[in-house]
Amino acid sequence: GIKYAADTPSGTASGQSEQTIAHLLLTNTANSGTYEARLEALQVTLSNVGISNTANRLLKFYLDQIDSSADYSTTIVGSASSQFSGPAGFRDVDTTLDPSISAGQERHLYVTLDTTDAGSTDRLTFNIAAGQITWGDGNSTDDNITTVNDLPISAKTFSY
Repeated sequence: GIKYAADTPSGTASGQSEQTIAHLLLTNTANSGTYEARLEALQVTLSNVGISNTANRLLKFYLDQIDSSADYSTTIVGSASSQFSGPAGFRDVDTTLDPSISAGQERHLYVTLDTTDAGSTDRLTFNIAAGQITWGDGNSTDDNITTVNDLPISAKTFSY
């Protein structure tokens, strides 16, 4: 499963070069086969009002702690559109992350974004919707489990 950790930020914020925009808990309930769960792919939806759209932005995912040795980065490419919005994320095969969760355990996933140019009337929203996450269990011949009862998780909005 996936859910926000109790300390997930939202609300009033100041722009930062690496602002934590989500702290998620990835859980795998105890099961009779002691199968691990593996996060195969994750997309997050970001939408904004007022923050510059033309600048490229670095979106980072960290497992267990915010530490440069445990991250995966992707660049959200700027455009002239009125918003940068839509999904951005990762596939496990493209990263050095090892997002596997043993049976009965949980892991932390942190998401950060460059928001340094956020102004006083700008907003940023983070969300994960149904269909934006793929799990595997290492046992099934089809490691593309996309039905997740926890989704969608409620959006978190920052106001600057």
